[in-house]
Amino acid sequence: MRHFSMSDDQINRMKLSQFRSVLFLYVSMLFILACFRLANYIAYHDYFAGSIDVMTILFTSVRFDLMTASYVLLLPTLLILTPAKGRIASMIKGTGLQLGLVMLMLSTIALMGDFIYFGVVNRHTFND
Repeated sequence: MRHFSMSDDQINRMKLSQFRSVLFLYVSMLFILACFRLANYIAYHDYFAGSIDVMTILFTSVRFDLMTASYVLLLPTLLILTPAKGRIASMIKGTGLQLGLVMLMLSTIALMGDFIYFGVVNRHTFND
């Protein structure tokens, strides 16, 4: 029976890879949310006329976006950051990244639906 050991350099590279995966998911989710918020502001500018400007809207919504990204990406993040090593752990971490990508895709589809819905009834599918 062979004992599997990793050098400190290999462990550090693995941790950096995990960090990059999680960072990619969160930055992508925040980018998607900001793009749809900006698209709503541009497409329905008349609705927002007289209210605050676009930069204020984008910056004040960062807290909401971070909370949304954290909820949506919680399970993928936990899977990616699984503190284990070996083949099964690699599969779990890979599944976490794939699940995160699926969550990004589903979030984009939901935001497209919200964008269309807002144009019909002038309110979001969720409470403002």
